[in-house]
Amino acid sequence: MTFTPTAAGARTGSLVVTDDGNAAPGSTDTVRLSGFAFQPVATLSATILSPGANLGGSAAPQVVTVTNTGNGALTIRAIGISGTAAGDYSQSNNCLRSIVPGASCSITVNFAPHGYGLRAAALTLSDDGPGGTQSVSLRGTGTAARALVSSGFLNFGGARVGSPTLPQNLVLFNAGNGLLFIGSIKVSGDDFTMSTSCGSTLAAGASCTIRVTFLPHAAGALSGTVTVIDNAGIQRITLSGVGT
Repeated sequence: MTFTPTAAGARTGSLVVTDDGNAAPGSTDTVRLSGFAFQPVATLSATILSPGANLGGSAAPQVVTVTNTGNGALTIRAIGISGTAAGDYSQSNNCLRSIVPGASCSITVNFAPHGYGLRAAALTLSDDGPGGTQSVSLRGTGTAARALVSSGFLNFGGARVGSPTLPQNLVLFNAGNGLLFIGSIKVSGDDFTMSTSCGSTLAAGASCTIRVTFLPHAAGALSGTVTVIDNAGIQRITLSGVGT
């Protein structure tokens, strides 16, 4: 006798032998059969991942936990990523093994977009649970920062040597949909001073202020530059004034 269950749980049946025992043709002997089918079940902690990252950067790793919620050992045979933007994702895991009931393993998914906008793919697990496959939809977004400055030129006019002018403001605005990383904001030219409310990052849709003051140390036409270096490029603002 062999037992090959087609469903989980208790399974019963009978073995009936018809013979002519006891000189009675057609008599039967019955053996009652019982068995129990164990079934593994792969349950995922998430079915959709939606990371976001600037082009050229990467998102924080996201983890999917696979738990065996069945009552039989679960064997995960393969884990792969497929789809239009599969190359934007990578995964590492400790799941390619037998997982006892109640135990779990983890899959770490990394996202580094190669294009702008929605980057769709799917993470697929092959196992011996119901259905044979489990899937996680990968819906990452490739973003980009766009730095805009309110003016490319500030003219302070004339000012007495040694006397500072009233400050003029520049607004740095992130018009993109990704985080703007500000590397540095510097002013050149000994006759100009600068202060700023800008930090190291600027969220999409946010702005900060750069305040410039003209303090001429000599008579005549004087010039300088404010230079902003960020992950969207370099923005330069020309400064001019006349010492009197």
